[in-house]
This record gives sequence, structure tokens and C-alpha cells, in this order.
Amino acid sequence: MSPALSFAALVAALRVQLVPLFPCAMGVGIAVYFALSREPGLALAILVGCAIVMSLALAVVAPAIRPVAILITAAFLGFAAARVETILVDAPAVPRDDIRTGIVGTIEAIDALPAGARIVLGDLVIDDLA
Repeated sequence: MSPALSFAALVAALRVQLVPLFPCAMGVGIAVYFALSREPGLALAILVGCAIVMSLALAVVAPAIRPVAILITAAFLGFAAARVETILVDAPAVPRDDIRTGIVGTIEAIDALPAGARIVLGDLVIDDLA
């Protein structure tokens, strides 16, 4: 079987399975994001944005490989969605210098761990924290 024929068979099979594969492709993009050793910078965000636009353009221009281009777009969209969600849930950290600040709250639970204990606090009010 020639490579062109097998690629054509793959594209034909993807046309039928595109809807269930779309969230899987997005999941691949999300997994790639969280597998990174550090947060991606602006350059990678711009690259992902360009890749989304290029793969969408490829889907429009080349109908023969549209399913593949759509799945590639879904993977890049998953990566971008993970980055946006990470930015949206980013919480302020207590700076190391201000560790002696006033913290008032309720101890909700104390869990014994092999290397110490975990204390779960609730209804916290931390002085000088916006």
C-alpha cells in the first residue's frame, strides 16, 4: 500500500470519527500544556495562536486533509484553553518576607502525614493581602 493511499484512508476514517476525536485532541493539547516543566512565555503563546490560525486556514484551503487539520486545531485550542484557565485561577501567594503577618481563621481539620501534618484552615483573613 502506498503512503498516499494509506493517508487517504486515514483521512476518510477521520471524517467519520471526527466528532468523538475532537475532545480527545483537545485533551492532548491540555496534557502537553501540563507536561511542561514551567509556564510558557509570551513567545509560545504567540506561536500557538499562529498555529491555530494556520491549521484553520489549512482546513479551509485543503478539503482533502480537513479532518486532520481540524484535529490539529483542536489540540492547539486545548493547549490555549489550559493556559487561559491557569491564568484565570492564578491566586496570590503570600510573600516569604511577610510570613509573620496576621492570619485569623478556623482550623477545620488536621491530617497526620508521614512527614508531618496537614492543617486545613477555613474562613481566613490575612492582614495586608489584597
